Amino acid sequence: MHHTGESCLPGAACQNHLEYRQDYASHGGSGLNFSASAGYRISRLRFEITAMQHAGTMNNGYSSLAHVDAIGIRDHRKHSVATAGNLRTRTMALGIYRDVTAGAATSYLGAGIGLTRTAADGIYYEPTYSCESALSCAGSHFVSRNSHAFDARDWGISRHLYGGVDYDIGAPFLLGMKLAYSFFAGVQEAGQEELASGMQSVGMSVGGINHLSFSVGIKYALGK
Repeated sequence: MHHTGESCLPGAACQNHLEYRQDYASHGGSGLNFSASAGYRISRLRFEITAMQHAGTMNNGYSSLAHVDAIGIRDHRKHSVATAGNLRTRTMALGIYRDVTAGAATSYLGAGIGLTRTAADGIYYEPTYSCESALSCAGSHFVSRNSHAFDARDWGISRHLYGGVDYDIGAPFLLGMKLAYSFFAGVQEAGQEELASGMQSVGMSVGGINHLSFSVGIKYALGK
């Protein structure tokens, strides 16, 4: 996933232009995924509606690159940063699956689209920046230290890819193993926060959110 932040000095500058644009790339930690589905089969096709929830951590370090508009600095290099937080998604999705093989072990592929409530909570970072070179900093070698904490929550469209296998363990029960790769819409910061340096944050977002999950479940086949 990636984070984007924009900030400026309070006052007229905030109305005219942004002074700092910061972009971060990060990776979330592991988490738990729960889901419940109901569907209908037509020959080798299966249609399902699924409710699912994912909860995990965002506690890995990340790198960043910033641009400073006010003084013409194009590269404002990150030296160190720490972050922590949690990522939760709650989704209602419609999916279509097609059996690849059939029998006692039925493998399948599928895709789906859903509506997801995404929450990125407790995210905190404390980067230290300095000018990368005399050329980019116009001879001004300065260091700035900012800290920022934010929560972001929003609704958005999610997309899902599936692959798995169902084992017949005695009618009407199936043992299913499923691999899912999901893409989620980005979220915006819930409110403005003030940076430790006195800069005012005018925007914060988290995008490029995706996760890979593996699940094991029991299916009950009605009419079998």
